[in-house]
Amino acid sequence: MNQISLAEDAFTRAINQNPLAAKAYAGLALIYQQRGQSEQAMTSAQTALFIGGSSPDLLDVAGRVALQQGRLEEAMWYFDLSFKLIFDQSFSWQYYNRTYLRFFLAPDLVPWLRLAQISIEQADDYILLAEQYELSGRKDEAQEIFKALTPRSDDS
Repeated sequence: MNQISLAEDAFTRAINQNPLAAKAYAGLALIYQQRGQSEQAMTSAQTALFIGGSSPDLLDVAGRVALQQGRLEEAMWYFDLSFKLIFDQSFSWQYYNRTYLRFFLAPDLVPWLRLAQISIEQADDYILLAEQYELSGRKDEAQEIFKALTPRSDDS
């Protein structure tokens, strides 16, 4: 059994044990897309979003599936929403509170917390979004994304 089949089996078992395991559906979506099963991929991605709500991770997976299926505009919509949620301060605070069970956050940690939440794949997707914004003349929005993805020095 190869790695992808093992992953598919693990995601399927997770869903069987907990039908509300949104990230397991997202994992299946990526596996189905890699296998060329586009319809199952989008169904799994949409199921993950239905269960998981406005999770930047799940939105990014849906965007990657849409992008690989050639639906650029839809993919950009998912990437844009994912990006905005991660860099929205109120969402960052909620994420911090849920993750660390703390109700305080030093203001100087907020930018680093946001960057720490982004996977390499998400950063690549956000760069693609910024490039698409530049191509369509939305240069201010593109610069906002590039600026947000650039690590800042401690004194800024």
